[in-house]
Amino acid sequence: MLLDPLVRFHLPTTICPFFSCKAVGDVRVEAARAHPKCQILVLCGHTHCGGEIQELENLRVVTGPAEYGKAEIQQIMRVD
Repeated sequence: MLLDPLVRFHLPTTICPFFSCKAVGDVRVEAARAHPKCQILVLCGHTHCGGEIQELENLRVVTGPAEYGKAEIQQIMRVD
């Protein structure tokens, strides 16, 4: 299991490759480290379970759950 204390959901490592892409994760971490003064929010969906992870101090990933045929608004984001 992935047991990072910042992760709000846990996936068994045996199924993780089917729900994520290490190359994309590496690129977003590299970008966040290259720009430490920028806050990066990655919004993604269409997964079987939702979750949230604060990968780095300036990199947050939010995933909305999905159920086929039942589109839902996950949350409303206000931008000032």
